[in-house]
Order: sequence, then structure tokens, then C-alpha cells
Amino acid sequence: MTDVIDRALRRAPRRSIAATVTSFIINRGDASHRLPRITAPTLLITGDDRGEWTPEAMDAAASRIPDARTLVIEGARTLVPVERPAELAAGVVDFWQSLDVR
Repeated sequence: MTDVIDRALRRAPRRSIAATVTSFIINRGDASHRLPRITAPTLLITGDDRGEWTPEAMDAAASRIPDARTLVIEGARTLVPVERPAELAAGVVDFWQSLDVR
């Protein structure tokens, strides 16, 4: 699966990659003040080897969201769906099944 990502990055123009990095990483705004406004059941997910989105940062964010839960995927870093798809899918299914849907 990482081959798909590698090929996509090699095809993308450098200017597009630079704009994406600038937009989503360098100029990223802090929206944490909005977390308490989330009213839907929320599952926050991270890998156990993630740089800035650590399990501790995730727990801090979850504490500000009503009805939030967390999931740490062992052995994953940045691309959790690519690195650990089965574990991620199982965690999401468990979360969905735990909801009180009427």
C-alpha cells in the first residue's frame, strides 16, 4: 500500500506538495478552542509512534470533547490506515458498535 502513496507523491508537482505542506502543516491554525462544541460521539485515533499527535496530546484533546473516546494503534506512526488497516478497522467497528443508536 505504501507504493500507492510513493507513486502519488512522485507524480505530484513539487509546487503542489509545497503548497500542501504550507497549508496543512506550516500555517495550521489552532482550533482546539472548538473541541468542546463537538456534539457527536467522537473517536480520536493515533499511533503509538507519532510525532506531534502523541497519545498524550490525543488524551488532552479528548478530555475537551464531550463523549470522546481514544484509540492508540500500536506500531503505527503517521499513516495509520496504511500501516495498520486491520487494527484501525477493528477499533472503528468496536466504537460504532458501542454507540447507543436508537
